[in-house]
Amino acid sequence: MPDLVTVFGGSGFIGTQISYDGGTGDDVLQVSGVAAARNTYTVGPENGSGRLEYEAVLGTVAMRINFANLEPVLDNVPSAQLVVNATPANNAITLLDGPNTQPFFNLTPGTGLITVDSFESYEFAAKATVLLNGGAGSDTFSINLLNTPFGLTTTPGTTAITVN
Repeated sequence: MPDLVTVFGGSGFIGTQISYDGGTGDDVLQVSGVAAARNTYTVGPENGSGRLEYEAVLGTVAMRINFANLEPVLDNVPSAQLVVNATPANNAITLLDGPNTQPFFNLTPGTGLITVDSFESYEFAAKATVLLNGGAGSDTFSINLLNTPFGLTTTPGTTAITVN
């Protein structure tokens, strides 16, 4: 059974920076709570580490979580935009159907799963749009969704996934 850390901002974001080191073994970070204008997942610098940031108002970080030695990250915070930042190196960035990890997620049509190289995977739901930022390297993007993740915009004429 993996170690589990849950960050729940049920009545608002937690203003103090949160840092978590999972140590050895399997460790899971679950994040849920009130809606954000934008949230950002930045990988690295080492495998299993990264940063999550949530903006209640665009441009103002309301909650920041730094993590190390985790596998995986599960994020169910509703957000108008999810931004994923890879590294300046050459990266392979993949977006595919998530496993709809139970009991945290129990959604129809399901979740999305983003991986960047061998950095920590990021399973998500309730994001209206996704921006995948490759960084300065020569990056490869692979998007293979059989189902639209829960919350992702499906309105005709809108772009739900952007690759940069």
